[in-house]
Amino acid sequence: MKYLLYDFSNFAHRSFHIVDERDEELRKQYIMGGLLTFIYDIYCKIQPDRNVYIFDSNSWRKKINPAYKANRETAFGADLEGKELIFNIISTFYEFIKNTNAYALKVADAESDDLISVFIENHPDDEIVIASTDTDFYQLVSDKVSIYSPITRYYITNNAVYDEDMRPVPFKLDNNGKLKIEKDTGLDLSEISPYGTWQEWCLFCKIIRGDLGDNIFSAYPGVRTKSTKKAVGILEAFKGRKQKDYNYVNFVNQTWEDHEGNTKLVESCMAENDRLINLKHIDKEYHDMFDKYIKEYESNYQSKKGTGILFGRFCMLHHLDRLIDNIEQYMKVFS
Repeated sequence: MKYLLYDFSNFAHRSFHIVDERDEELRKQYIMGGLLTFIYDIYCKIQPDRNVYIFDSNSWRKKINPAYKANRETAFGADLEGKELIFNIISTFYEFIKNTNAYALKVADAESDDLISVFIENHPDDEIVIASTDTDFYQLVSDKVSIYSPITRYYITNNAVYDEDMRPVPFKLDNNGKLKIEKDTGLDLSEISPYGTWQEWCLFCKIIRGDLGDNIFSAYPGVRTKSTKKAVGILEAFKGRKQKDYNYVNFVNQTWEDHEGNTKLVESCMAENDRLINLKHIDKEYHDMFDKYIKEYESNYQSKKGTGILFGRFCMLHHLDRLIDNIEQYMKVFS
């Protein structure tokens, strides 16, 4: 079985920020129409057996770290109507999709990342493609799991990166947990491959560097990628992490002071960041809850009739006139 997992909340927020229309009704139409076209294009590229839409809820991480994603509130600025609009659009799509033949996964305390990670655990023998622009999913790439970025149109697999015509393209590694695709700067894969996979490198770097987009701060501010005479770098720590050699121990035992004058131990800060970032280390209480939800969802799944009529009504209700003339082809994304 080939599953296509749509990171729907990710798509919706990106669509919102590229639509400049100020009239609220037109703004809503453009975003919703754009989302459906976006999804259809992804479907045509991947050709899955099953479409799975993943929706965010409030994250369990906020319960252990109130600062987590607190900066997202400022992303809308003074556009409170826009903030309400995008959440209304996401809710509208969820209510519609859950009545189609596609999966619509959403559960309390789970971000899309959590549900995608646990869904992959539950389908070890299936092929899975994650459609998202979120680089947090790099850590999940394996022989069975790949990522399709609908913005750049890159297809990221365990062994290579491909362009939209499925031609391999070169990539290098940065020290912030991302791939530098078709760039001349960065680390060559050969520098880390004797010590681990590129996925492990990306996760290790992100745990150290933090993620400002999620309000996760660096575990070791100012540390360099490679060692100097005065300090061990990220690369040397990565190389020695499994056997916990001198470089790794030296690295994690460094301390620094935060803006309030508190002394921080790198090892402790890395553990805190790992808990927030590593999708294979979801707190057991929540992991078990998400696992139970997905298993019950799939075991209770029943094929539905009349999805075409439902989609037609959805398009008419939201004035998506252009899509009404192409209902048959768009229906494929709800199977």
